[in-house]
Amino acid sequence: MDTVLCVLTLNIYYEKLFIFLWFWLLFVAIVSTINSMKWVYSLCSSTKAQKVIQNYLSTAPMKSQITDEQFFRTLGPDGLFVMEQMALNLGDIPASYLTISMRNICQNWADSEDEYDDDRQPLTTIKSH
Repeated sequence: MDTVLCVLTLNIYYEKLFIFLWFWLLFVAIVSTINSMKWVYSLCSSTKAQKVIQNYLSTAPMKSQITDEQFFRTLGPDGLFVMEQMALNLGDIPASYLTISMRNICQNWADSEDEYDDDRQPLTTIKSH
């Protein structure tokens, strides 16, 4: 008894298409996993962001009274992450201008905070209506 296999030409093309799509989805899954690991590392580590921002601050035309470490402490880890992402998305030149301007603002903010530090009184009583 002979067995006849029904082979449609469209099935052959569909098979090749699905094999390609399977490998494409595998490739996208691997790249997405690597990118997710990179983001987690970037969120947990601020040393790369500090190096990038330090390079931007070294291009400042004049030196500031606030040190880089004070600026990094003022920004905090979340501020460093945001500055790093701005540097990635804006480019080097606008990010360096933004970083230098933020350090100058940070210096002015620290100076004004010192002036008003003595005038601040803690809130001891709360009026209730």
